[in-house]
Amino acid sequence: MKKIINLLVIAILSTSCSKEILQHKLTVDAIPSNGGSVTPPSNSYENGQSVNLLATPAGEYVFKEWKGDLTGTLNPSTIIIDKDKQASGVFEKRQYPLNLTIEGNGTVKEEIIAVASQSQYPSGTTVRLTPQPLEGWEFSGWSGDIKSNDNPLTITIKNAVNLKASFVEKKILSIQIENSIDSIYVSQKFKLKILGIFEDGSKTDLSNSVQITYENKLINPLPDNFFVGVKTGIEKIKIIHKNKIINTSLKVTSFEDVKIIDEKLNSTALNTKLRVPVIIINYIPTNDGINLDNSRAPGVFRLPNKTIVDVKLALNTLSSGIKFSAEEGSKFRGYNSKTASSYVGIDVVKQFNFYEIPLQKAFFKSQQEYLTDPMNEPDYTKIFEMINLKYLVEIMGVKEIWFNVSHFHKGLTTFDPKIHKPENFVVLPESNMSSPTTGDISNSFRQNNDLPIFKNTYVVYGFNYNGAFDVIDFIPNNIHLRSHQIEVQISYLDRSPEKELWYNKFVGIPKSGGNPTGRCGNVHFPPNAVNDYDYNNLTYVNSDIEDWKPDGTGLFKKINKNTWNNYYFNWPQNVFNDSQSNWLLYWYQSIPGQYNGLEYNGKKLVNWWDLFYNWDDSIKNKKTLWVE
Repeated sequence: MKKIINLLVIAILSTSCSKEILQHKLTVDAIPSNGGSVTPPSNSYENGQSVNLLATPAGEYVFKEWKGDLTGTLNPSTIIIDKDKQASGVFEKRQYPLNLTIEGNGTVKEEIIAVASQSQYPSGTTVRLTPQPLEGWEFSGWSGDIKSNDNPLTITIKNAVNLKASFVEKKILSIQIENSIDSIYVSQKFKLKILGIFEDGSKTDLSNSVQITYENKLINPLPDNFFVGVKTGIEKIKIIHKNKIINTSLKVTSFEDVKIIDEKLNSTALNTKLRVPVIIINYIPTNDGINLDNSRAPGVFRLPNKTIVDVKLALNTLSSGIKFSAEEGSKFRGYNSKTASSYVGIDVVKQFNFYEIPLQKAFFKSQQEYLTDPMNEPDYTKIFEMINLKYLVEIMGVKEIWFNVSHFHKGLTTFDPKIHKPENFVVLPESNMSSPTTGDISNSFRQNNDLPIFKNTYVVYGFNYNGAFDVIDFIPNNIHLRSHQIEVQISYLDRSPEKELWYNKFVGIPKSGGNPTGRCGNVHFPPNAVNDYDYNNLTYVNSDIEDWKPDGTGLFKKINKNTWNNYYFNWPQNVFNDSQSNWLLYWYQSIPGQYNGLEYNGKKLVNWWDLFYNWDDSIKNKKTLWVE
């Protein structure tokens, strides 16, 4: 009985141990689910058991890799079951190339409708192909694996595809100029826009591909079919595109009317009472439309080798210095004041840049002098007709013409008879007046037949820029010559005995003769000068220039070059100024101006700037330096 019981216990223990064997679950799937299958399917396996997994792709798919607890690309592959595990077979669409070739000038835009774009397309990808011909071309059809004229063409990639997109050049029936102009001026840059007209009426820009020739060589061709005028006359132009030709002509003129005047010149000083309209004429000779012609503007000490743009900038700077000196100088005793107002406002109403000018034998040269020392000056009558100066003077009230010329004659250091010809010599008088009331009252040659005479008086200033790129004092020198015109006009109006008010009392010239001293001085002689142009003299002298009274009762103080150099004169940027410039500005401000409160022999002095600028009124009403 005892043996039977022991056997039953052993049997029960054996049965209990067999139920405790460990098992783990293996889960498998396919990514994407329609990309294929993984076998064996999901199931449970004993701990430590090895299971071989096989990934089988569906049609148009290929096996890529395992993911989850099984990695790599081996297929089939073995996984050890030592815990619950998951394995995914990853499949991807088969890749097919789409090979495109282009015939003609165009491109094909590829748009992927269903799948992101890549170099090869997964099977089943839908692609839209849109031919895009370049200008002047058109799409003519598809060839290769697909023959079609569809535009766009939509295809589904199921295998490798080879396609050719063909483009053919559109036929141009005619060509035309879209931006035709009648004329350009010397130095003006321009480009003709040439259009080709197709059979369907559409147009294409041929401007860079046409061939252009210039028969008379009045135009300088530039890259990309731009060109620039170089010489006056009528230029014959031929435009060629394959077998199509246009013949046209273009007038090249000698000057430009500057439409936008430089900002340094186009505004007057603030709070001015007397507006003075001015025009500027610049003569800038060129033989290529780009550079200053050294054979007609040689400079003083060296050939400048400057561009027209360089010269224009320099002349604008020169003119801005002249303008500033006239406006700032009309501040009566404004010496060191930052708040004093200018009485005179220079208003540049017109600016003309001439690249060729008609010349005539200088009026101030006799025939005999001309033979030995030939000099020409501008033909004022022709030039002033070209710019309609009569209208500018009589209607717009222009009082001054600033004529900027690079003076050119045999006396220059740069003169070379091999390249410099007498017929190109040009000089201008420093100042030149045309007046219907007094004739030529100027500092130069006082000839009454060299300038056209209009109803109103005007003065031509011959500003010289031939030193603009050699020496630094071309601005002071031109302020200097303008100052002489101030001297001659004011002295002309002085009706005191022997003009004593101007010469003896203001300038300070002793009645016995000699140099001025101790009073206000003049253009050449500051009060402490010993010689002409002695602007840098450090010797002190007593002068009443800052408190001048005709009877000499004003306050005298010691002055020298430091006096006018140390005052606050806010010269424009880039305008060179030296002791001469500062002296002349200081001298200008000493001239009796508005509200001067001065008397001569019991008579109040008038504003001398009014007399100077309103010349016709001064002469007509017999005005002098004081109130009669």
